[in-house]
Amino acid sequence: MNTILDIKITDGGTDPITLSQFKERWLIDGEDRDVELGFILKTARRKVEKYTGLLMTGATVIVLAELDDKFTLPYGRGTITTIKRLKGQDLAGANEWETLTATDYQILESDKVIFVPQIDGTYEFTYTVTARTDDELVYDLGRVAFWLFENKGEQDIEMPLSLMSNAKTLKRLWV
Repeated sequence: MNTILDIKITDGGTDPITLSQFKERWLIDGEDRDVELGFILKTARRKVEKYTGLLMTGATVIVLAELDDKFTLPYGRGTITTIKRLKGQDLAGANEWETLTATDYQILESDKVIFVPQIDGTYEFTYTVTARTDDELVYDLGRVAFWLFENKGEQDIEMPLSLMSNAKTLKRLWV
């Protein structure tokens, strides 16, 4: 059974909805809430990304996983930078990694990256992901952000998943 041990994401792109676009769409005037609105937009984007399994900004992703079967890399389309396999530890207890070449593994499909390990073990994948800015995602991002804005401070209210009904068609599962 494959197990994801850790995921690190470094955002590298531009948010699909700018602060000024959000304010214009929802008729919000003034600049006194811009910092708060910026935070709300980022929070909304992360909620949509978590729900769909797709990243809405270009990013570098590092995944550490224990693998014994084919493995779909999280977050969709990507270009692999490096794949390393844990060989063991040195005398000081530091991990020793082997960097794999393209002949050491197999990649299936192109829209999603499916890695087929030749040897069971712990792997570290570093790859870049293309931003997904499908209309459905961006539209639902705006809905989620506005809902967060309207319900700020209401700790007991759970956000309805129906706010992401358009993005649902793009939702990905990965194991």
